[in-house]
Amino acid sequence: MDLADFGNPVEIAKAIHKQIVVPVFPVPIEAIATALDITDIQDLSVKGFAGALVTTASKTDGLILVQSGDTRRRRFTIGHELGHFLIPSHIPSAQGFQCKSAQMRETIDAKNMTNRSNAHWEGQANAFSAELLMPEAECRKRFRQHREISLEVPDKLSRDFDVSMLAATRRYVFLNDEPCALLSSKDGRVDAIYRPASFPFIFFKIGSEMPRKSISSNINTASAMSSVEPTEPSYWVAKELRNGAEMYEQVLVQESGYKLTLLQIDESGCDDDDD
Repeated sequence: MDLADFGNPVEIAKAIHKQIVVPVFPVPIEAIATALDITDIQDLSVKGFAGALVTTASKTDGLILVQSGDTRRRRFTIGHELGHFLIPSHIPSAQGFQCKSAQMRETIDAKNMTNRSNAHWEGQANAFSAELLMPEAECRKRFRQHREISLEVPDKLSRDFDVSMLAATRRYVFLNDEPCALLSSKDGRVDAIYRPASFPFIFFKIGSEMPRKSISSNINTASAMSSVEPTEPSYWVAKELRNGAEMYEQVLVQESGYKLTLLQIDESGCDDDDD
């Protein structure tokens, strides 16, 4: 593949999918990496990084190192390192690319998708991996099969695409036509916030305590998924919702104190003339 004309990581991933005659899901990420001149993918049990790419400045070939363990996270990490390898503007240091777990969570907006600054490289590599493993067109087709916004949708995506629940829900939030957002929390404190431009600003800082009256703070059953229930918007956002709009909350309890909180806004009851 000639990638010289591709500056956008999402477009690179789409170009790869165009080379695949019959789409296969879950995407065979290791076979794709091998076909694109990754000579080997090795598992390591070393703390301090999630993945690494060993390559030269010319990037004629490369070796991907990935933290052993969770298979679904491992797949996303391979996609992330493959992104560094294929995105032309990502120039490796003498040590190649060494990526920590926190960098696998970075997101990027459309205006910086082609920014050549290395400050945006991790978000661009994540955008590439997300599109390669969970193509937008395929995701939207599957979204249409579900009328209600619910964590049950990314739960199914997670299984169908063989990615983590966090990666699937993050994709769900940013591709959804309805305003929704995702908070990841650890031991009752905000760990990460994913909010598209269509959703009001969430005023929490990383490390802040989750609202004490929220479902998130009052559900602790292991591996439980709550129902979708109304929540008080002022728990989460400072801006008032449109007249007639309602906010809903749903929570998934995960392992080791982690929870995923999906927030959504229903504007079906709003007056069309209401600004």
